[in-house]
Amino acid sequence: MAELYLRPATQDDADRLRAWRNDPLTRRNSRHPNPVSAATHAAWLAAALADPNRLLMIAEQGGHAVGTVRADRDGVGWLLSWTVAPAARGRGIGRAMVAELVGRLDGEIRAEVMADNAASRRIAEAVGLRLVRRDGDWTYWATPGCAPAKGAANMEIAGRPIGPDHPPYVIAELSANHRGDKARALDLLAAAAATGVDAVKLQTYTPDSMTLDLDGPGFCIEGGPWHGRTLYDLYCEAQTPFEWHEELFAKGRELGVAVFSTPFDETAVDLLEGLEAPAYKIASFEAVDLALIERVARTAKPMIISTGMADAAEIGQAVAAARSAGCAELALLHCVSGYPTPPEESNLNTLSDMAERFGTLCGLSDHSLGSAAAVAAVALGACIIEKHFTMRRAEGGPDAAFSLEPPEFERLVEDPRTAWSALGRVTYDRKPSEQQTASFRRSLYVVRDVSVGEVWTPDNVRSIRPGHGLAPKFLNEVLGKRASRNVSCGTPMDWSFID
Repeated sequence: MAELYLRPATQDDADRLRAWRNDPLTRRNSRHPNPVSAATHAAWLAAALADPNRLLMIAEQGGHAVGTVRADRDGVGWLLSWTVAPAARGRGIGRAMVAELVGRLDGEIRAEVMADNAASRRIAEAVGLRLVRRDGDWTYWATPGCAPAKGAANMEIAGRPIGPDHPPYVIAELSANHRGDKARALDLLAAAAATGVDAVKLQTYTPDSMTLDLDGPGFCIEGGPWHGRTLYDLYCEAQTPFEWHEELFAKGRELGVAVFSTPFDETAVDLLEGLEAPAYKIASFEAVDLALIERVARTAKPMIISTGMADAAEIGQAVAAARSAGCAELALLHCVSGYPTPPEESNLNTLSDMAERFGTLCGLSDHSLGSAAAVAAVALGACIIEKHFTMRRAEGGPDAAFSLEPPEFERLVEDPRTAWSALGRVTYDRKPSEQQTASFRRSLYVVRDVSVGEVWTPDNVRSIRPGHGLAPKFLNEVLGKRASRNVSCGTPMDWSFID
């Protein structure tokens, strides 16, 4: 293939640039969907060529113009946009020309791409940009290390925005606590919804999609809450049968709570797609199953990946698989796959590094006892909290020992949201609740009767409560001056009392 190179655009490129701008696919993927007239285009091109803060380049290959890439400089860095000539699409031109220009730029680099424009999302990913947020039909990309823009949700599930500017999204995991009883599963869903959670999550698999019916080495569990059982036996008990799902999803719609699930193979994804699941969760044990992640990504639904047992390289591979397959809304959940998780192993400080390292929203899939870890996680930036739910731990079940009962789950919903509200913003302004108590701050008061002409001394003016006099910092400016009038003891000090 002939080498691709970039050259500055000129007025001689006017016709081809206008033709590319007016191509139907280009217009569909741009912020300007209407055809551009010759006069409007001529004015735009003249301004672009004259603007010292705009680089407008033409990509050429084999003597033919095959696309254009533009970089607009602002006070922060560069905003990229690109168009591949219709006849040159599908040949890797976009990636090559954008990478060539990115290599010439310094500072932060950003791009704005339509959410359903999979080709341009792949280009952004390929040149080293990361997805930092989604706002409606648009995704926003930036070089690593650039903070996501605030003011818009980074993810949305069933109409509920999720991100740093929104209360934490709380998920109740039903898992196997239905104990094989569909009526109990429906009751669990209703009880979870009553606690105020944002979503109830299921697990969608069959024993045969999970493992083999063997009891040899590796297939028999050693240690932990399931010691002595085979994997197949455990999954026979713990599964939520496929035929229950439609009724559970309908129950969620009736109760006004989002219902989605963790699929464990492609048949589960197919089932959930038929039920219009609003999002997907990848379990920690499947975070290394890149084919499953790619299948879920191709649904174009929001995806949450738990990271228990995964190292940084494996998490990076999971993120890359999700994004390359088209996932625009991705969150990672810090997770320790210990059942239950000892608090000292939670390592919640990983949350802030995870968000920065992988450029995603982050949250906590919590297997510790109680809700303290969830509250701390929110203080460290967690936007999503997931926890197992049961009616009563005493009733048993594969996951009951590390699940919360309804009153405890109400606290799990309330306390992290209170913690998020308490984080607020950086401010040193006086708060509304302080207005009344501000009157009890110290200030300067006359502490004994003073006659006109008398000198102000520490014996007749002092810093005391309440706060209606001059600020204490002015004491040295008052001392040594003479009184301009007679002043009674207990009078707030005022500049008018100084001669």
